[in-house]
Amino acid sequence: LLAALASRAGDRVDVLAMDDAVRAQVRGSAGPVLMTELAEHLTDVEPHLTELDWTLVASLVRTTLSQRALVVVISALDGSAGDATMIRTLAALAREHTVVLGSALDPELEELRSTRDDTDSVYVAASAEKDLVEMHAVRRRLSRGGVEVVEAADQGLAPALADCYLDLKAAGRL
Repeated sequence: LLAALASRAGDRVDVLAMDDAVRAQVRGSAGPVLMTELAEHLTDVEPHLTELDWTLVASLVRTTLSQRALVVVISALDGSAGDATMIRTLAALAREHTVVLGSALDPELEELRSTRDDTDSVYVAASAEKDLVEMHAVRRRLSRGGVEVVEAADQGLAPALADCYLDLKAAGRL
């Protein structure tokens, strides 16, 4: 949705799908050709439980983009200690570009936090609360670093990212 919207607005759209390696790449296409190439290249991309190589992300952005651009990264927001590398990388990129982190919310986390029927569920609720507090801290650190954070339930992420793009465009940040 975001690629179609940006392309329609006349913006250049490049797409990378990666984790610890580049899995798909679409560059230099526009209009209907862009959508066809996105469909062709992204069809075979499968999710992996692999740590994202943030050094590779930074390197590819820096070598691919020669001027200020909107960089949208879609990744999990865990609130774990592993997010420190993500925060540093995205904040560094935000000094040169407009950076948006899109992340799907886990609806079960809120449910786990509020369920306290027995001893086990109390421990699970405490763990879920800890995760939510840590994720809030990561969001704050990203925002302080100049990164826009967009979170939504899985089906709502694409429209939320499109809304963020339109808001940034209207504010003259793109």
